[in-house]
Amino acid sequence: MALGIPFLFLTILSQISNFALSANEINGQGCTNLDERPAPLNYRNNVHQLSSLLLSDSSSSDPPTHSYFTTSVGEVSARAYGYYLCRGDLNGKDCQSCVETAHKSITNLDRNIGNDCFVSESNVKCLIPYANRSEFLGFGEEIGFSGGGYGDYLTSSSSQYNTTLSNSMQELLRDARYQNLTKANFATRVVMVEGSREKIYLLVQCRPDMPPINCSNCLSSIHDEMRIGRTTSGKVIGVNCLLKYSNESFFGGANNSFLPNFLSIIVVFVSSVCLVLV
Repeated sequence: MALGIPFLFLTILSQISNFALSANEINGQGCTNLDERPAPLNYRNNVHQLSSLLLSDSSSSDPPTHSYFTTSVGEVSARAYGYYLCRGDLNGKDCQSCVETAHKSITNLDRNIGNDCFVSESNVKCLIPYANRSEFLGFGEEIGFSGGGYGDYLTSSSSQYNTTLSNSMQELLRDARYQNLTKANFATRVVMVEGSREKIYLLVQCRPDMPPINCSNCLSSIHDEMRIGRTTSGKVIGVNCLLKYSNESFFGGANNSFLPNFLSIIVVFVSSVCLVLV
């Protein structure tokens, strides 16, 4: 019986690991120009090479320290342009892990590689845009790829939630314009919904090399894609910026608190059973 407990413990840990992995899956790619015909082979090969270079840069130090890198690959006629950007609250190791997962997703695209595209992790931990033209990554072309809300639906009595969310988001957009974000083009904020115990967690980020006015314009542009007023959570991914909000903590590692807490409970339980058996 005592031998069965370690096995049970390892089985539970395996299931927890699978849960953690599924929470970090790639959403896939979004493109503004994905034709039915596959992109030229030279361009597809260059995208694969570009992805490999981005992965190499993200893991070029030990421990990984990079969170952003941009480059291009190939001859002008089939050149691939792109970069990777990790969320500002991630450590280097988590950034590298996300870029690696995104890289694997791109290598599996093959004939589905398009122009003016992005690959993003489901929790928007990292972003890899790529294109066959440098203009797509320019600061003047703010395109929102993925918008809308998710989470619980708001009720008619939740107007204060929307008011708090809208006001807080506008403050972050103004901070971006005047270069008052917490760090280079990145900021998070936690606000209380007036009249309740509910909190709203907000995150905005632009490429670190964007001038403040361009960062603010980019965030404002994709903010217009956000359908505030329906759900408690939402996100929009742009070419050069992103924003996300939720009534549940998701940045700074707080969204992973379930795992260590659950592990602690299991460890205590197993220890207690072992003591009883002894």
